[in-house]
Amino acid sequence: MSLLWKRAFIAAILLENVALLIYFSSSVLFKFENKEERFVGFRPNLGRLGNQLFHLCTGYGIARRMGRTHYFKYDTLNRNVTMAWIRKAVQIFPNLASSFVFAPEGANETRIDFASTCCEYIDPQRFSSYTAKYLFLKFQYGQNPLYFTEYLSEIRQLLEFSPSVQREGAYILDALKM
Repeated sequence: MSLLWKRAFIAAILLENVALLIYFSSSVLFKFENKEERFVGFRPNLGRLGNQLFHLCTGYGIARRMGRTHYFKYDTLNRNVTMAWIRKAVQIFPNLASSFVFAPEGANETRIDFASTCCEYIDPQRFSSYTAKYLFLKFQYGQNPLYFTEYLSEIRQLLEFSPSVQREGAYILDALKM
């Protein structure tokens, strides 16, 4: 094979690789170009662990129903109390950490009126058309299990005890002969 043919062959292979690279990169970009993660949050409660877990389950359910991710506003007013309880909850239930994020300080939120009382159920899907990246629902404590009953199997996975808590629980049960 002459040198000219070798160069032509190498050029053809390079051209083919460049064409494939362009094709695959554009198809991947096309799939994700409009996919921007969006978030939904509401006022954190200042209760103890049980209330925090209910809040996290409610936030998870609302976020799932709206196709968003649950977020906490990271402000100085609630940071210490909320962070302390969430830290404890995640130590006990580590899978919970994947169910929420903290919005960066100063995140631009769109605030909308949601439920007027703590136990009222409003279908979150009514607000799915909002395009804001951070959607803040103005309501006090989401204390209605209807927000998350649809996702109970997922919530059971989120509320799976950490291995250390399982070991401690097994030790206590063994000691009590249960």
